Amino acid sequence: EIELTKTTYMPVQSISFEEAEMNLKPQQEKSLAVTLTPENATQTAIEWTSSDESIATVSEQGVVTGVGEGTTFIAAQIDGKVAVCEVTVGNGSVFADVLFLVVVLFAAICLAAAVILVIFLVKRRKKKKGKA
Repeated sequence: EIELTKTTYMPVQSISFEEAEMNLKPQQEKSLAVTLTPENATQTAIEWTSSDESIATVSEQGVVTGVGEGTTFIAAQIDGKVAVCEVTVGNGSVFADVLFLVVVLFAAICLAAAVILVIFLVKRRKKKKGKA
């Protein structure tokens, strides 16, 4: 005896990425998180493509790898629906790194100055109470 089960096909209504833009350095890898609607869609196999593989590649699992400097687009397609993420690959700006270090150093100096000021004021207050 053969038992048949009826399966209802649930098409994908939409596909989207959690982030519309991604910045990578060459050889850096990052996974693209995809959201399918509805969550119980029948089809779940996503077709991944890169518009320029000399800038970034994408694996069958959605892992993007920076290759060379520039901007490209990674697309995920399923059931005729498409999501696109803009990927920029660069070596990073030396100016931005230096600026970040300067800001961190400035914040550390300000914190140290504030601590010294508090210590000074506490000692000064103790001296005044001792004289009174």
